[in-house]
Amino acid sequence: MIWIGIIIILILVVLSLGVNIGLKETLMSKRKESRQMLEELWSKFGTDYRVYQDIPVEEIVIESYDGLKLKGFFHKVYKDSKKVVILNHGYTANHYVDYQFTDIFFEEGYNVLLVDMRSHGESEGKVASYGYNESRDIGSWVKWIQDNIGRDTYIGLHGQSMGAATVMLYGATHPENIKFVIEDCGFTSAREAIKFQFGKAKIPFWPMYDLIRIKARRKYKFDFNNISPKEALVNSKVPTLFIHGESDNVVPTWMAESLYKEKNGEKDILYLVQDAGHMEAYSKNREKYKQVVKEFLDNIG
Repeated sequence: MIWIGIIIILILVVLSLGVNIGLKETLMSKRKESRQMLEELWSKFGTDYRVYQDIPVEEIVIESYDGLKLKGFFHKVYKDSKKVVILNHGYTANHYVDYQFTDIFFEEGYNVLLVDMRSHGESEGKVASYGYNESRDIGSWVKWIQDNIGRDTYIGLHGQSMGAATVMLYGATHPENIKFVIEDCGFTSAREAIKFQFGKAKIPFWPMYDLIRIKARRKYKFDFNNISPKEALVNSKVPTLFIHGESDNVVPTWMAESLYKEKNGEKDILYLVQDAGHMEAYSKNREKYKQVVKEFLDNIG
């Protein structure tokens, strides 16, 4: 009998360690420093940040609904423009990675707000929440734009990966505030995204997922099972452009197809990029990406 007790204790210890490691990797992976992100911006995405250093930028600090200081960088290229796009990066990145997209929107007459999402870059916070809290943070940025530029400002959202999930969640629930969503390599739900990663790592989805989910819910007050851009899109009326690499091994391509099928609005577009991995759709074919975005924006008026 004593051996049974020892075995049970060992199993519990292993599970506890696994849950703690899994929770850390899922929510608190090491964030990329500015220098590292700038190097990746050039080596991986082919964008030289120095080109943008002479563009006037206003550094903005706002407070989130739960008291965190959030940092944003507003490039007001057009003094009288009432068009603003908010760029939202992915997990472990920071706002620098989104400089690769700024020219697309500058060319279309938009001023651009790049944000460091909570727990990333210069923004406060300890954990990421797969879009749950981040989507509420977008609401705070929208309020800043409306208060400082005008309530009639034409606002659009662009996001990659976790940032893509974030903009889908916000757009679906606040259509009165925004005109379009561009989601690049976003996932259908937190549960499906985690399940896919566990499968790649040969981690048993059960019971590990539920144990991590329960601990996250108790400690950080959100539930992975309640984070589902796909479900949010069911009633969304906001025009949405879905972009995904066909060789994405972080968020599989079928998720983009599933999201598009669920939304399927008259002005929605699905753009799949051949040979593009995760977050590589733009760097693989810049001109085509720009063309698709331009056609999408022209179509929604």
